Amino acid sequence: MTDHTLLAFVAYSGKDTNLAGIAARAVARANAQPTGIRYHPWAYNDVPGNPLASPILEGIDDSTFVVADITYLNLNVVYEVGYTIGRKKRAFLVRHQGTTGDKDLAKAVGIFDTLGYFEYQDVDALHGRLTSHIDPLPLQIDEVLDRKAPVYVVEPPSRGDAETMMVSRLKKARYRYRSFSPNEDSRLSAIDAIRQVGTSSGVLICLQNETVDGSRTNNIRALFVAGLAHGLGKPTLILAPPTFDVPLDVRDDAKIYRHPDDIVEYIATLSLEITEYQQQVDPVSEQLVSQLQSLRIGDPTAENEMSTLALYYLQIDQFNRAKQGDVNLVVGRKGSGKTALFIQLRDQVRADRRNVVVDLKPEGYQRACQEFCV
Repeated sequence: MTDHTLLAFVAYSGKDTNLAGIAARAVARANAQPTGIRYHPWAYNDVPGNPLASPILEGIDDSTFVVADITYLNLNVVYEVGYTIGRKKRAFLVRHQGTTGDKDLAKAVGIFDTLGYFEYQDVDALHGRLTSHIDPLPLQIDEVLDRKAPVYVVEPPSRGDAETMMVSRLKKARYRYRSFSPNEDSRLSAIDAIRQVGTSSGVLICLQNETVDGSRTNNIRALFVAGLAHGLGKPTLILAPPTFDVPLDVRDDAKIYRHPDDIVEYIATLSLEITEYQQQVDPVSEQLVSQLQSLRIGDPTAENEMSTLALYYLQIDQFNRAKQGDVNLVVGRKGSGKTALFIQLRDQVRADRRNVVVDLKPEGYQRACQEFCV
């Protein structure tokens, strides 16, 4: 290998031995040609006596770009894709055309179809793509910190006591947060996840056992976001139940809780890390981005823009009628602006210190309320 040879890490699942063999043979054939790129598959890592995840993450750090096979959404590979993007490197995604794999799961998750991928049929097709030009230009990441809502939370589709405690304790730590909520958005866009993590001072995710409804979808989103956060050096809390088989790449980072009260201590530690991070990190100057790149038109979820909504909220007739007391019940379809109206009305009413305004959305009673309403 010459001094001018570029390194490229290759990540793929070992679940399907046939696909793993295709990847290994394509890499071997590509390395046999003088293309100026040396591909380093994960199976080549010399791990005896070393932390198992270290060679993989070091391989990504040393690479110009990373090739990842997403035919099967292996949680370690998902994390490595997120970590690659967080390290500001190109993640070049591929999948086998003749294998269904986790294609339906990927559609439910989001993320990967919004990043795009190359489909290969066999060793020849994958080898041909590896020896063709791959643009190493990474995705641009906005790192201007959102100091008004500094924490990003990936909420799971199904909430138990632990997940409820997670959000409740974060609120009691007096940190405003932005979140991905499956109840509001059915799929997580990769671009939105990257933007949210990039502007955050802390990230909070919760892994779930496979017996929980929607756990596979949640765990894939969570590991991708965890990879992004670790790649960007953000304070990150990964919660996992004691019976969960934590993926290798985050095994040393995940915090196991045996009782929901354990989460209280973990959130307290995360809060200190967020405060320290905000004190140490200088925000990237907004002058580094163009006027178009700095344009913001609001978040799709009103809860995520509580601190900025007043800057661009249009006070329509429904708002004025509610403010004057002409109506006391607001109904409408999802996305029609009910939450935005409530946030603005609440903030204006409680600006007068004579008024006491209580948000009736207690985390600890959500499940009971849902059961009662049904």
